[in-house]
Amino acid sequence: MLRGGVTPLARLGATVTGIDIADEAIKDYVTITQEGLQNRASCVVMDGEELGFPSNTFDVICCTGVLHHLNIRKAASSWAKVLKPDGRVAMIEPLAYHPLVMLYRFATPSLRTRDEHPLAPRDIRVLK
Repeated sequence: MLRGGVTPLARLGATVTGIDIADEAIKDYVTITQEGLQNRASCVVMDGEELGFPSNTFDVICCTGVLHHLNIRKAASSWAKVLKPDGRVAMIEPLAYHPLVMLYRFATPSLRTRDEHPLAPRDIRVLK
């Protein structure tokens, strides 16, 4: 999650908080200081299913390839809590009903983790 959007969004003027469940990902993310973006960007170790931020904190939650590793119901509930009433979620996730995703998954089973699950129609309904 961190490698994709924290610094590019901060460079554009957004105030950004990146999270990752892995300590290593946070420690390795030195670009914030190298680019002098500490006043706009920060990173913390946190579980995407249990965000520890106060209610109504964020205007937008952005993620790429994160949600399909999480419990959809837990994550959606946690995200809804920290989003402002008019907040939005922007994400790029694999869809279980996309033929190319299914072909890729069939051809490359060793490239996935056990918790990985492309979003199915039932997941989309939960997110709505």
